[in-house]
Amino acid sequence: MRLVLFYKITILIILFSFLESNAQQISFLPLTKLNRKDLLPSLNARKIVKDNLGFIWVATQDGLYRFDGRHSVYFTHNEKDPRFALGGTDIFDLAITEDGRFLWALSNNGTITRINILQGIVDRTVTLTAAAIWAKSLCTAGNYLYAGTAEGLVYRIDNRNGAVSPPLSLGKVLGHGGSVDNIIAGPDQQIYLLVSGLGIIITDQDLRHIRTLNPDQFFPGSKVEFFDYVIYNHSVIISSNAGLLVLNMPANQLKPAAQVMPPQARKMLPKKIDCMTVSGDIAYFAGDQHLIEVNLQSGNYRQIIFSRNMEDQDWLIFTSSLYFDGVSLWIGSQYGTGWIKDVHTPFTAFYTSKNTPSEKLEHCMTLFHTDTATIYACTDHGLYKLQTHTGNLQRVSERKQYYAGIDVKGRGIIASGPHGTEAFDHNGNKAALQRMFPELTILKNETLVAMETIRDSLYFFSGFNPTSLFCWDRVRRQIHRLPSSGMGGSRKGYFVKKLYASTKGKLWILFDASISIYDPANGNVQELTLYPPGETSALSILMDVCESSNRYWITVYGKGIAQLIQNGKIEQLYSIAEGVHNLCLYSVLPLNDSIIIASSNEGLTSVNLHTRQVRNFFEEDGLHSNYFEQFSSDQQSNHIFFGGLKGLTMIDRKKFHIDNGNSHLYAKSVSLQNSSGSLDTFSTLFNQMIVPSTTIQVAFNFCSVNFSTPEKETFFYRITEVDSSWIPIGHQNSISLIGLSPGAYTVQVKSSESNKTAGMHPLQLKLIWLPHWYQTWWFKAAILLLIIVLTYLVFSYRIYQMKKEQQIRKGIASDLHDDIGSTLNALKVYSHLARREPGKEEHMIQIEESLAQASSGLRDMLWTLDDNNDTMSGIMERIKKFAMPLAIANNIELQYAVNDEQNQPVSKTEKRNLLMIAKESINNAIKYAQPKTILIRLEYRNNLKSLIISDDGKGFSINMSGEGNGLKNIRYRAAQIHFETMITSTPGKGTAIKVWKK
Repeated sequence: MRLVLFYKITILIILFSFLESNAQQISFLPLTKLNRKDLLPSLNARKIVKDNLGFIWVATQDGLYRFDGRHSVYFTHNEKDPRFALGGTDIFDLAITEDGRFLWALSNNGTITRINILQGIVDRTVTLTAAAIWAKSLCTAGNYLYAGTAEGLVYRIDNRNGAVSPPLSLGKVLGHGGSVDNIIAGPDQQIYLLVSGLGIIITDQDLRHIRTLNPDQFFPGSKVEFFDYVIYNHSVIISSNAGLLVLNMPANQLKPAAQVMPPQARKMLPKKIDCMTVSGDIAYFAGDQHLIEVNLQSGNYRQIIFSRNMEDQDWLIFTSSLYFDGVSLWIGSQYGTGWIKDVHTPFTAFYTSKNTPSEKLEHCMTLFHTDTATIYACTDHGLYKLQTHTGNLQRVSERKQYYAGIDVKGRGIIASGPHGTEAFDHNGNKAALQRMFPELTILKNETLVAMETIRDSLYFFSGFNPTSLFCWDRVRRQIHRLPSSGMGGSRKGYFVKKLYASTKGKLWILFDASISIYDPANGNVQELTLYPPGETSALSILMDVCESSNRYWITVYGKGIAQLIQNGKIEQLYSIAEGVHNLCLYSVLPLNDSIIIASSNEGLTSVNLHTRQVRNFFEEDGLHSNYFEQFSSDQQSNHIFFGGLKGLTMIDRKKFHIDNGNSHLYAKSVSLQNSSGSLDTFSTLFNQMIVPSTTIQVAFNFCSVNFSTPEKETFFYRITEVDSSWIPIGHQNSISLIGLSPGAYTVQVKSSESNKTAGMHPLQLKLIWLPHWYQTWWFKAAILLLIIVLTYLVFSYRIYQMKKEQQIRKGIASDLHDDIGSTLNALKVYSHLARREPGKEEHMIQIEESLAQASSGLRDMLWTLDDNNDTMSGIMERIKKFAMPLAIANNIELQYAVNDEQNQPVSKTEKRNLLMIAKESINNAIKYAQPKTILIRLEYRNNLKSLIISDDGKGFSINMSGEGNGLKNIRYRAAQIHFETMITSTPGKGTAIKVWKK
């Protein structure tokens, strides 16, 4: 069974060599190119592979890069960052491990670099040997990696630890070596070595030689060189300089494709196929400047030609690598890397001619077709004939401007411009209008801008205004001018925009702000003025009309696409809110019963009439450009056409489909920046990170793997704990987070393609932002506790101060009661005595002394309460005011000294009691000691407060005399302010009283 399948595959592969036959099929597909302007490390792409995440990896002669459709990550030999540094410069081959976790890149100098695909960084570099070699091929098989060289050496590397086993030397085993161009991992743990000049060497995984398959027997005298291979259904299709070979791996049987081909087909086999790729049953072959698609199951094939610019075919001069993933076809060549976004695209763009590249469709004014494979374009530089199945473009007229044209079935074509109206046959040859269509001679000098036919029997021609509107009855060979008086466009300044033949056989004539519907059967004209729902102002600048799903659809410049029901009323207007990208709308055509497509000056817009889904298409989707012309459209049974600047676009009705999206979001890196630098973490599957408290900024970088519509994709993000609404960031693929408070945050990112990709959820990153030490809960608790303690202390201190003030008040009250109160009582007594004994002068003296004593006591009290004298100096000044008059009156020398280094304040209690101690001491000295000198010293130094009062009077013996009330008062007042008291006295030597406080 497998052998039958082997022969079947071989036959099917060869079928593509008949492409030059009449049955050859050609598809024109757009090529999207990456080159030097995209900052690629090198243009020469040697190998292209795709990993399980969807990233494309391209090996070049100057490094390796990973591509997501919009951005690239580069790996080079000279990179200073070891995470992106390769072991060598020229990358010859790539291999992805079976588990999809790692990609190995082989450099020609014999170093192999392993890249962690999930992280996107280098994690290992292996050197095969210190000797000079030329490494060429690479393959993975289970836990092992195999590398082949041009010297005939094969190395086995353990993928788990990078250990390199001693190499297999083909020269030693087989007697002579050869270049190991490819290595294939086969079934039953067999390894196939494609060695130029030797054949296919089969070994086991330990590189023990099993057998050799020699293709030289099929190609006598030829030294077979191998180029590329693909694996399909347990068989290997191999390209070589001698042609295609097919290897049946289960049977280890090698056959040339030519042996199973009919003799007449052998000469059609391409001599050289540079590279191949396969996905499913579809294979692509590049060689001899051709790109061929073959269905290996059905045998169908087609040639792929790059549309838009025929110069792009130069990419096939030398194609070094192909990769097909089922949708996109990647092409590596000496000019760079390119890809066809969708090999099944319904769009085919035409700009330059395949047979004559100098001929170009610079500006298509109008389009019309003559058959299913031929379309004519009226342009600024002539009338062009395009063969859509071959891409051949022919200018059939002189280089002059044409506005409109139409096919007259079975007879020829008519085209018109500023120079008048002309006729051509179907071969593109110009003919005399009066000879081909005699009745149209009156149009010879007319400039016609619109043409239409009803059932190929009535033809209508229009100039810019209604007075130039003609009807030609082709069957009767009669032409007449339609009356313009009954048409809404007959008013001054109104121009004919479009002629449209409805399915009911009526002619719709579109003017700027109205529509006239002409019935050829009876000559009646119906006028339509269109009003949007709920508005009184009529729509203006009507551009085009078509029919689909029993509705009329009209493009209105600046407004949208109006949906009319049969009575002419507008049912709905599709505008920006409904998803129309650009309101500068031009032509509109029905694609099928459910979809209409409108052109604009920025792409095409489709409307699904059943689901009301609106989609927009642009140059990157396969259009010839984004800029269309207002009257440039046409339709036939299988295709519709839209033209404009730089060519025209053909849309296949059967292939048209709405893309459901093919975009996948991945994390790229998270960068943490602090005052000392930054830290980058790389991982495509990264979903959570702890952010240190010292972080100033977090940069979240992400990427979207999208090869279909990368230019249209935009991004949105939100932080769910901050705001539930999505924030647009355009094409930017990074988010910077600054100033977030400590806590857990969920950052979500979505793409504009998310709604179109089934099962696609927003990319999510959880950030746990650690607090600074002063933002932690324990610090906040400590601060709260400290506040409570401080509040308590302040409150306690306040209570203490209040108690102290209360105590001072009580002391003052007590002093007032004791001093002034007693003095006033004495004054009262003396006053009574003076009234009773008015003649006694001593009573008046006593009253005077009492008043003086009360006045002095009151002044002392006021002085105590004054805040300006709360220092030692202030106390001394008060003592001097008291003592000086007494000293002068008793002829006593008064000496005083103050030593207050820092002018420190004293409390009011200390102030009051020190004054009273000084007054008591001075009074006692004057009254009892009869001194000649009194010394008063106040000191406040080294936190020591002291008051010393000494005299040189007669003194006394403390032990013999005991202490009187005066000394007791001194000790009492000193104790009140927590001062120590020392009293020393010697008869005949004076007395010294010292109070102090530490």
